Amino acid sequence: MMIINIGSLNKVKIQAVREAIKRYDFWREAEVKGVDVNLGVSRQPKTLEETISGAKDRAYNAFFDCECAVGLESGINFILF
Repeated sequence: MMIINIGSLNKVKIQAVREAIKRYDFWREAEVKGVDVNLGVSRQPKTLEETISGAKDRAYNAFFDCECAVGLESGINFILF
């Protein structure tokens, strides 16, 4: 069985991945697991760069004992004109 690790214990993020993979036949039966990971960003990223870096760190640090790892990160981003 394919295992997909999510770099988070956040139930909303885990469920989002479960819902997304249902659309793909080859992932439909995969086991999705949340894992606790260490991050190099603050708990609430404030820039786009920090948000992207956090998502990459989550995926990279969650990639063990699995076939695929996912990192999701949200943050506060302001665009001023």
